[in-house]
Amino acid sequence: MKTPHPPARLVPLRVRPKGKKTPKGLQSALVLPYVFSIDSMGFTVGVGGLVKGYGQEQLVLGATAFGSSDETASLWVMVGHSF
Repeated sequence: MKTPHPPARLVPLRVRPKGKKTPKGLQSALVLPYVFSIDSMGFTVGVGGLVKGYGQEQLVLGATAFGSSDETASLWVMVGHSF
């Protein structure tokens, strides 16, 4: 019997130098660059980010921006509530 693989985990990039404290009121932050290529958009490069706990403990702010080789560009912003 094969043992199942463990679930995939997202590993955040370090957004501040080791040993530096998180700014007051900020619980966590994530910056995630990405690259992909598909027929409809071509070669695409972007960066996404997420900040949790800024201003209010439950507040989640996220954004992503990308541009592609076929001159497509976009910016998405999300505001949510964590549980």
